[in-house]
Amino acid sequence: MADIDFTRAFRVLVGPEKQAFTVHHDIINRRSAFFRAASSERWTSVEKVIELPDDKSQVFARYLQCLYNNKTWFDDLSQPRGMTGEGDFDLRANRTILRLVHAYILADKLQDLKSCNLIIDRLIHDSDELQRIPNNYALNLIYNQTPKASPLRKLVVDFLVYEANAENDSYNMEDAPIEFLQEVIREDARLKNENARERVEDVFAQKVSELGKCRAHQHDASHAVCE
Repeated sequence: MADIDFTRAFRVLVGPEKQAFTVHHDIINRRSAFFRAASSERWTSVEKVIELPDDKSQVFARYLQCLYNNKTWFDDLSQPRGMTGEGDFDLRANRTILRLVHAYILADKLQDLKSCNLIIDRLIHDSDELQRIPNNYALNLIYNQTPKASPLRKLVVDFLVYEANAENDSYNMEDAPIEFLQEVIREDARLKNENARERVEDVFAQKVSELGKCRAHQHDASHAVCE
């Protein structure tokens, strides 16, 4: 990888309040196709500025943590849940997952595949370690702000098909998006049709992490398929 020129930077103004962030040209352009395209089309002037008026400054700040530090730990959930009470733990877990969903949507908009894949890995981790998956509020956000072929949609469908149960009841079907329910029904039918009757229970007993993280990753010439 080529050295990073830390003297080359520009400002990003985020949200209606135009919160200013300074980012390094080499770092963000290597990860984000959006910023590569934006920086190649302009900037004949000394002042280099890109505006993201429809996004939230808090979300962009978390995205930068992921960009610079590969960090997706947007909250500390390492403290045992008994220390603060189950209700408090649930609140913090749902807040963290919602922050991850917002960060994924922004990273996807900015065409930063590595950050998207890191966030997918964290959501799968939380499902395994915390028995928490995106709740209905996050689910509606996903289906309102991602395209039909989004890997994040595929992931939440997998969560319901494989992992939603009495211990992990994040989804209230009455409030779920109709597209989500249709995709769940199709995936459920596909699995039953493709597996012999004696294997069906084993198939549905799998955890999403056992299906392979790459299942919900994005890849291109610069992002190879996972080993």
